[in-house]
Amino acid sequence: MIAILLAAAAGVLSSPPAPVPATVEPQMPAAGQASILRIELPGGLSISRTPRLPLANLEVVAGPSIENRFQWINGKSSSQTILTYRLRALAPGPAQVGPVRIEADSGWVGETARLSLQVGAASPGAFRARGSFEDPFLAGKLDPPNPYAGQQAVWTLYLVTRGRAVRAEIKSLPDFRGFWAEDLDRDPDPSAQTWNVGGALWRAYPILRKAIFPSRAGRAVIEPATASVSVRGDIFDIFGDPFGEDQVVDRASAPLPVECRALPSGDGDLPVGSFSLKESLRPERLDSGDSATLSLTVSGDGRLSASESPDITVARVRVSPPETKLTLRRSGRLSSSRTWQWLLTPARSGSIELPPLKFRYFDPEAGKVRAEETSSRTLEVRVSAPVPPATPAPPSKSGPPPRAGSLRAPSRPAVVAAAAGAAIVLVLVGFLAGRRRGAPDVAPAGAAEDAGRLLDRLEEIAAGRSAAAREQVLDLRRRYEAALFAPQLASRDGEVREIEERIRDLARRWRA
Repeated sequence: MIAILLAAAAGVLSSPPAPVPATVEPQMPAAGQASILRIELPGGLSISRTPRLPLANLEVVAGPSIENRFQWINGKSSSQTILTYRLRALAPGPAQVGPVRIEADSGWVGETARLSLQVGAASPGAFRARGSFEDPFLAGKLDPPNPYAGQQAVWTLYLVTRGRAVRAEIKSLPDFRGFWAEDLDRDPDPSAQTWNVGGALWRAYPILRKAIFPSRAGRAVIEPATASVSVRGDIFDIFGDPFGEDQVVDRASAPLPVECRALPSGDGDLPVGSFSLKESLRPERLDSGDSATLSLTVSGDGRLSASESPDITVARVRVSPPETKLTLRRSGRLSSSRTWQWLLTPARSGSIELPPLKFRYFDPEAGKVRAEETSSRTLEVRVSAPVPPATPAPPSKSGPPPRAGSLRAPSRPAVVAAAAGAAIVLVLVGFLAGRRRGAPDVAPAGAAEDAGRLLDRLEEIAAGRSAAAREQVLDLRRRYEAALFAPQLASRDGEVREIEERIRDLARRWRA
């Protein structure tokens, strides 16, 4: 009886392992690429320890992870457990997996067949460094990958992991030599993208973005960035501890080569991007001597800080140098908006045709130069009628009659003194009349003081307004003082009154 039991035990111990199905895909990976190994086990097994993988020209990137499948067909149930590994191909040539021996707590033993692979050469643009697939790793990407010189491209630094990103602290950034770099706003809660890296799915978290503009055509290299990162393990890794403490590791991205394209000959100074124009003219009707403001706003995703203002020339219209303003918005891309303002002061009345404004730029999507153009504008200048001088009221002839006996005849010496004084007054009046050539009386001193005070008040109000408003008040003061203190007052009196009226009209409109 004992011999029979020993023979049965020896038969059990010497029985071959149960065959276990296993597959690996792809079977011809490139060097640095990952293949997926799947081992299918019958359901209900409890694995006693982590299987050992005999590998040749391969290494384990991650795993095993576990997947349980359950089926109910025609009243019969079946279950299956699948172990999954990610294996990275090391070098071109043959590779091999297994056989893999698997032992269960119940004493069951299974074994996979030996699987063969053929590793090819690494493909261009793949993550070729041996440490690139370490979990986690940093990767820099450029969009578009080959920009024109002067075109905006967005460089993004990604934290790539099979787990969940917890923290990332930037330690160093590239100096972006050969590029003009601008910071973009950071997303406080970046959402992960799904990348297929070497046949496996990874989570890529964008942790930093920059807008960069190549300063010249040719080859450039964006140097590595470094960061301290921590991730939480993949919850599907049955032999890991997804609820343990997060491990902090230092990682560096790989250098990123960039081939920058050249613009057509002669167009190297143009802005590069996509732009739109907006124009305004205020007011479109004004009195002669007043000024209008012409504004042009260019908006787009290109760099406008160094762009020149469009030319504008109008016959018999004084055009001031433009006042400019630049606005930047730093969301997913850098958006620029630049405004130019000109002050137009016509020297004649009537209808004045303003030419359209043109803005030339290079469109990288179309690969050619475009010229956006605004519509022409018409400026109506009205002639202001001069304000007639106030006519003094004649002295009143009415009055109470003198009382009898209240007047008496003047003495002879008084008559002589009065006659001499009258003669002196006539001589002085004639002299002054000759100097002034019959000029009428100028505006009373009180009127000049009122206009001067209004001008002071208008200057205070214009200080808080646009450049056009300040220029308008300054022009009024120059013209008023030139007319008020000119030597030929005879020809300037009407102009003085006209300017005073304009000052008062502007004060009423501004509620000064």
